[in-house]
Amino acid sequence: AGEVVEVGEGVDPAWTGRLLASCGSIFCGGCRQCRRGRTNLCDRYAAVGLHRHGGAAEFVAVPLSSCEPADERGLPPDAAALGQPMSIAVHAARRGRLAGGERVVLFGAGGIGAFLTHVLASRGATLLVVDPDAGRRGLATRLGAGAVAAAVESDPAPGSATSGGPVPDDLLGGPPDVVIESSGTGAGLAAAWSILPAGARLLVVGMQKAPVTLDLRRATLRENEIIGTNAMTRTPDFPEALDLLAARRQGWADLAPVALPLDEIATGALAPMAAGASPAIKPLVDPTASGRRPTRTVPGREG
Repeated sequence: AGEVVEVGEGVDPAWTGRLLASCGSIFCGGCRQCRRGRTNLCDRYAAVGLHRHGGAAEFVAVPLSSCEPADERGLPPDAAALGQPMSIAVHAARRGRLAGGERVVLFGAGGIGAFLTHVLASRGATLLVVDPDAGRRGLATRLGAGAVAAAVESDPAPGSATSGGPVPDDLLGGPPDVVIESSGTGAGLAAAWSILPAGARLLVVGMQKAPVTLDLRRATLRENEIIGTNAMTRTPDFPEALDLLAARRQGWADLAPVALPLDEIATGALAPMAAGASPAIKPLVDPTASGRRPTRTVPGREG
């Protein structure tokens, strides 16, 4: 997210001075997937900061096609910068066909799982969030989870190849309609698979580090769906994500409490994330800051 200081050729100069949020995605707009609205699957898809330079600099060029106004939503820059991860959660909920009143078990309340908790709660899901970290379970409760747990026990009956594990009826009020794996761990996926009841959907959000084995015979006999989800679409996911960020009046400091200066990215953000020990759900970077500072994420306030 940032203020427009200069526009490229053919771009309305009225954008200058506006606060915009970028979803970071670059897509051609003309391939088969783009014509279907699935810009995240574009044949020539690229992401700012991943496939091209951007993000860790005071000035960065992004296509206007990837941007949405943040100022007209009352979002300060720190909150607007959370639009991209929130849009991934919005897209995941859309891919999983999450409807109000459905019972959902979500494994993992980390970088995307926390945003997904808020999205699911805002859609009226009856939600159980499973995470081994007590702090993240507390955050999930504040974000709208109806119940939290450190683990869901799974003990399939001996010789029962198709039964799966027990569903958490006591925490959820009945068997889940959707089970979501957002931890990216083998243990999380195994637990999610073990409690998946007949007719339910498994939504795979977390990125597994290695190939896994699943009993697809069980999925066939029980008519389970396995759904993948990746990144987000520019429309409608990104605008909806920014609207959700603007609707939480207390702001987002509980997810992103600190903005780091450029010279602390490696030690304060990348190394802890690589070690799986990041103190914040989403560390932010302020390229203009001389030192780390508290974030300003409450909608309606100047950034």
